[in-house]
Parts: sequence; structure tokens; C-alpha cells
Amino acid sequence: MERLKKILIEAVSFIKKGLLSIAGAVRSGIPLLPGKIKKFFRSIPAFVSAAMKIFYRYLESLQSSPRTRYLTILWSLVIVFAGVSVLSSSNPYRLIIPGLAYPFPVRDQRTTVKMYGISLQTGKIVQYSRRVLMDSSVERNAERILFTLSAPQELRENLKAGTEELENLPELGYAVRKIWFRAQGNGGDLIIDMRGQTLESESKLFLKSRSLDEKGQGALLDNYFTALSVTLLAMPGKINGIVYLIDGTTKSVAGMQMDLRKRYESKDFNP
Repeated sequence: MERLKKILIEAVSFIKKGLLSIAGAVRSGIPLLPGKIKKFFRSIPAFVSAAMKIFYRYLESLQSSPRTRYLTILWSLVIVFAGVSVLSSSNPYRLIIPGLAYPFPVRDQRTTVKMYGISLQTGKIVQYSRRVLMDSSVERNAERILFTLSAPQELRENLKAGTEELENLPELGYAVRKIWFRAQGNGGDLIIDMRGQTLESESKLFLKSRSLDEKGQGALLDNYFTALSVTLLAMPGKINGIVYLIDGTTKSVAGMQMDLRKRYESKDFNP
């Protein structure tokens, strides 16, 4: 205890000398500073001296008083406990119960959905499976399908239909302006409004990134909208038909064989 006390006193004295030397260096420029800042720097030596006296009294009490040692140990444990809680980003109460400091794995709530793509070898529509988070909203499910259709595969997903490799598709989910479902009897039509400028720019960027000719833009959009339409019409739900709008109006896209002015049903495709 005596040796520890001596080491602490030497360390504190070293820090005190450093602070006082810094304060002395600063005081040489005090006449140039505003009044409140002058007062602050002039109070540093008195503050350091008072802090040193309190610390010396604490060291003497630590050596002679069991209560001081008890409180020191107790507060050290509290500080360590709080520090571990902050560093582990965990609720402090969870640290009390062994095993609760680490979160339990969350169950994958996504469901396996049948999706359709274009075969790279034959150019035909082929079926594959992806895991998508689905709920009771037709609009939200359709939006998720839009983004999943062109998303990269996960390790546990079967993106290949048998031995056939699928065509890569551009990310056109951000081209969507609005999606809504128009109920009609037992079913209804899904209406998807898309930005024409985004369709053009994203498809050109997709072709350029793969060093492909921009003349293939129409065929690329044909593949995307064919795969999207077949997948949405095959979804469990009440989608009887799909209507596409470009910038709020029914119009075709230059270079595409698939006429987006038409209302599409399952019978229009042969997956």
C-alpha cells in the first residue's frame, strides 16, 4: 500500500507540474485575452492545488479507513459494469443474467416465393425461388418483388432454374412512382406507374457497365417487364391483371416489343 501510494503521489506531482507549467505559459499571453478567459486561466493553479489536497486526503483515507476501501471497490465495480454495458451496447440488466448479454438469433421471417426469369441459354421464361419478406399488402409485396427481381443472389438461395442460368436484370425498382391495387370483384388490377427517364437511364447504365451495345436496351426492358409481370401474376393473392403507366400515362417505350399500353394477364405469358 505504501509503495502504491508513493507511485500515485509521484504521478500526481508530475501531472501537477505539467499543468502548472502549461498555465504559466498561457498566463504570459493573458493580457491579450478577454476578461472571463483571463479569470479562468488564473484560477487553474488554485484549482490544481485544491484537487491535489483532496487526492492526498483520499489516499490517506484509503490506507486507514475500511469504509473508504469498500466504497472504492464498490464504485470501481459500478464503473466497470457501466463501461462493459456501453461497449457491448447491451441493456445493463441483461448483463446480470448470464447468457443474456448476447442477442438471440432472429428467425428469418421471409417466405420462399416463386419467381420467374429469362433463361440465358434459351431465352425462355423459367421458374426459380427467392426468399422475400411478404405481408398482407399487395402494394408492398409488389414493391419488394420489384427490388428482389434484380438483386444479387444469396448463398442459400437457388437462383438457377435447374441447369439454366438466368439473364441479369437492371435495378428498376427506383423508377417506380407509385403502385396501387384496384379491386374488382374477387380480384383486381395492379397498377404500376414508372418514370420513363429513370427506365432509360438505368437500362443504359446497366448495358454500359457490362460493355454491351445500347441497341439491346429494348430487349433488356422486355426481359425485365416479362419476368416482373409473370412473377407478380403468380403471386398468392388477388392480382388478375397488371397495368403499366409511364409518367402517369399509358404509352409504349421505344425499342420494346412488349407493349406497355396493354393490360396483361397470366394467359398472355407461357412460363
